[in-house]
Amino acid sequence: MKKLVFATMSAALFSTAAYAGDTDSQSFTISANILPECSVEAPQDVNFGNLAINEDPGESALEGTFGRRTQTQNIWVSCNYGADMAIAAESMTTDEANDGPDADDFTNVIPVRMGLEASDGTSFRKMFFDSLTKEGDSKTNTDAFHDRAKLSVVVNQEDLKGKRPLAGAYSSTATVNLGAI
Repeated sequence: MKKLVFATMSAALFSTAAYAGDTDSQSFTISANILPECSVEAPQDVNFGNLAINEDPGESALEGTFGRRTQTQNIWVSCNYGADMAIAAESMTTDEANDGPDADDFTNVIPVRMGLEASDGTSFRKMFFDSLTKEGDSKTNTDAFHDRAKLSVVVNQEDLKGKRPLAGAYSSTATVNLGAI
């Protein structure tokens, strides 16, 4: 019987808390930040190899005959905010100086054109750059984007304007910029 009385008293003691007065609650804020970020997958170097020239004697000897050559590759471009984009390149040049007595017939510069296009056609607008005219696009995107974009690099014999390219190794540097430009 003592056990029953003790058990009843214990239950009453612990259950009185359930009948306590008013309760209280407080709200609080949970927050975090994500910093603005853009990333560009490093494009592979582009090598057009030996560009063809006319090897036959005559009025058009040594002029470029390579036509329009294009190399494309896909690169990831991503920004978690509406970021600026730009592409740019210098014309390819060689260390060979174009300073001979017949310099007007030759060039040590091969212009480059570039394009960057969204794979789905909608993540961002197509951009281009032409190193001959130094004209190109710089875009501001209103929204975040993540795309495996197509990057095209072009050399076009017409950009030589009838001049004969000097022999030599030609090179240039090109850039793809995302973010504050």
